[in-house]
Amino acid sequence: MITYMAQIGKIKSNSYLELKQDPFSFYQPVWQFALLSILTFGVYDIYWYYKNWTRIKAYKFLNFSPQLRTVGLFIPIYNFFLIYKTHKEYRDLIKERGIERDIYPGPIVLVIIISFVLLRLSDPYWLLCFISTLPLAMVQSVLNDLWDKIQVGKPRRTGLRGRQILLIVLGSLSWIFVLIGMFIPD
Repeated sequence: MITYMAQIGKIKSNSYLELKQDPFSFYQPVWQFALLSILTFGVYDIYWYYKNWTRIKAYKFLNFSPQLRTVGLFIPIYNFFLIYKTHKEYRDLIKERGIERDIYPGPIVLVIIISFVLLRLSDPYWLLCFISTLPLAMVQSVLNDLWDKIQVGKPRRTGLRGRQILLIVLGSLSWIFVLIGMFIPD
């Protein structure tokens, strides 16, 4: 039993050390999040949740699986409870660290539910579904304040990396095809 507990502690400390050794802050420009979210039709949001769960888990030494939580995003109804819980955890963490801003989990989940409903509208009204990007971008802004406070002295990574550029190129091409399909008659 003691060996098992030591292994759990080792895993926790290793993931924390990996994140701590990253030379850059966890800061992500809000414009970058919004651009990637919209250009990937919201798929980037899943990755965004995963990365934030990984960072929060390592920072707080929590015992949950970011991978399982990510899978939970694909389970109807449960995903809304998971998103609410996640934003409540973010809110608790920013309060704990003395950040004077707030995150409102209930309205965030409501906007996400509304965006799922808007997705079912006909062309071009389904584009309104991207309103879900707005509250998540505001959360990213608050998380940036948190990371700035926690990771003092670490430089911000404000530019785009190779994978992000690839997502922007592929997403832009996808948007071109979507817009052509919407506005050019058969």
